[in-house]
Amino acid sequence: MTLALSFNENLSNLGYSMDEKMFRVVATFSSAEIDTLNNELIPSLKELIGADVHYEPLYPNFPDQVMEAKNIHLYLIALLHYWTDGKFRPYTEVKERESEPIEVQYKNITIGKEEDIHELMFNLMNAAEAISEQDITDLKTYFVKYKDFINNIPETIVNKENLAVTTNLIIQNSEEIPIDKIIPRYNVVTDVLRLAAVMSGQSASLPKTTRFKSFSNKERKLLMQLLNNCGNRLEDFFRYRNMWERVCERIHPGKYRNIYPDLIDDLLGVYKLKKNEKAFKREIENYKIILNFRFSSKVEDKLNRKEFDEALDLLSQRPGIFSRRLDELLSKVSDNDKVLKYFEEIAPKVSVKVLLSLKGYFQKRCEKLKVRVFLIKGIVSKLYLKTDVKEVLDLSLCEKICAICDQSLINHFKDKPKMNNVYLSEKLKKHIVPLDVRSASSALETYSKGSRFDFCNKVRLFIWWTNTKKGERIDIDLSVMIYNENFENLGHVSFTELSDDKFQIYHSGDIVDGGDVDGDGAAEFIDFDPDQVVANGGRYIATSVISYCGYTFDKLENCKFGWMERESLKSNELFEPKTVRQKLDLNVAKTSTTPVIFDCKTREIVWIDATLTEKKCSVCIENSETPMNAILYYYLNPLKCNMFELLNLHIQARDGKLVGSEEELSEGDIAFVPYLPYKCKNGVKYVRPTDLDIILSEYMTSALN
Repeated sequence: MTLALSFNENLSNLGYSMDEKMFRVVATFSSAEIDTLNNELIPSLKELIGADVHYEPLYPNFPDQVMEAKNIHLYLIALLHYWTDGKFRPYTEVKERESEPIEVQYKNITIGKEEDIHELMFNLMNAAEAISEQDITDLKTYFVKYKDFINNIPETIVNKENLAVTTNLIIQNSEEIPIDKIIPRYNVVTDVLRLAAVMSGQSASLPKTTRFKSFSNKERKLLMQLLNNCGNRLEDFFRYRNMWERVCERIHPGKYRNIYPDLIDDLLGVYKLKKNEKAFKREIENYKIILNFRFSSKVEDKLNRKEFDEALDLLSQRPGIFSRRLDELLSKVSDNDKVLKYFEEIAPKVSVKVLLSLKGYFQKRCEKLKVRVFLIKGIVSKLYLKTDVKEVLDLSLCEKICAICDQSLINHFKDKPKMNNVYLSEKLKKHIVPLDVRSASSALETYSKGSRFDFCNKVRLFIWWTNTKKGERIDIDLSVMIYNENFENLGHVSFTELSDDKFQIYHSGDIVDGGDVDGDGAAEFIDFDPDQVVANGGRYIATSVISYCGYTFDKLENCKFGWMERESLKSNELFEPKTVRQKLDLNVAKTSTTPVIFDCKTREIVWIDATLTEKKCSVCIENSETPMNAILYYYLNPLKCNMFELLNLHIQARDGKLVGSEEELSEGDIAFVPYLPYKCKNGVKYVRPTDLDIILSEYMTSALN
């Protein structure tokens, strides 16, 4: 018992605590077993919260040292630091910091089983959204460590990017490629293209810069087999014609003419091979087919000619495209009832993801917006802001569309396993359904973008980084912008402005050299008190981390961002591990990011994890107002469904019974909660907003697939 308590004390120094279930188990361990557990777990937890490195800012007596210094003195120190490429640092006698009791919100640790790992990996493969780079790394580890991985592959992998990633891992980790398990999963040409990209070490999202490797004979044979299994090949080949040209240069389809003659004929026009008269005629014929029957061209032609009935008939053949163009159709076709009738007929065939997107969008389509913001997904998502806004739609029309979406979602869910008693926390209304996971950073806890969760105390932001392995000097800047509730910019704190006395926000000093990759690194802090921000007319604190030298974060060996929540910013150590609320490893393929925004009025953190600007160097936060405005409008008033709505539809569809509290639950029941309680009920399944693998796999997929 004493050793277990000592071990828990080590955990508490990092802000963690064993739950009752784990404590009862650890209390039975021998001294040697507890030592082993301590030596394995403590270093991992330190890495998770960023406590595995040393934090030394330019002004070690921060924040007092910055608050008390005159601006001319701070300016002179900055010049000397810049002129010496970061070598000069002012001599400072480090003062002893006062020590005060720290109030901590401990994060619970519980015990798990090996089956939990299999379930987690199954959920990642089965996710409705393209998974993140960290998730892919975890899957790679799983496939290497577990030789029987083939028995845990989902029968159907809904997301095509995840299908490509999973198939590639099967290929890499199998002595003999299980062709019979792979071929039935591929019947669309573009899915094979995604697989070829992933096999080449590229993204399954197919960016324009995708390059393909030289495939082995075994890999060429597999890709040709998969292509031969696909239908409707012509249009798909021409949709990505340039990429297919590059693929064909690597797999040499001409060698398979005798085996797959029809496939080779379909490739004519995207594959440059030695042509005879017959081949030329076939290529011309292919072009005529594409020009005459290409779906998108025919739809546009009908809409331009105002032949709306024919256009609606065409679009209804492809429910997903119809749904994505629903708003456009309502504005172009004068008969809303007719459009709704078509939509109601095709809605049951629309995917869960698209239905949720439509529901979230049309819930607020009856409200007048100040701006429109568009999210372009990819390896790194991009936001574009436009000031021209659409006229609002009638409330009753929007309600009808949302009702059709609800009924179609219920149809998707009703054949899933029945639910018993369910507790659904109202706090899940603040958490957005996850629809942009691919570009998520690796974090202590990952939330869906736009979600809100509470914070209580004063805040200390931190970053830590080093130079590269090659010795390139890396300059990372931590900055914040201050906004009022109307999204008007009230100022900033960054390397160009170390303090804002009005809002009492302070920066620990700009460092332009991260130091040796295996050294102590460099650190910057920013402190603010939310009460002071609100008292002086502010509301939002938008954070940003910028790679000033122009190196993208994914090229850096070390770069961390996080924040601590503390009752006092002047006492105890600069970096107190137990007060760390969140830590992210920045690995996005861009030079700037906005991790979170603090709503100081409601005391909520808004999870953003979005790119601020394109790949640029010498970026300053004060010159990034337009992209920051796009982030504010998109994420602070999201046109998206929340998790409460999604889970409530599951309860309706699956005959669940809502209960008023967790105390009413028993074995076989489910609790949807913002965080785990200290003592979980035996047999009750707890699901949190951060369990994105479960949400994406179990609650955003259809039983109809």
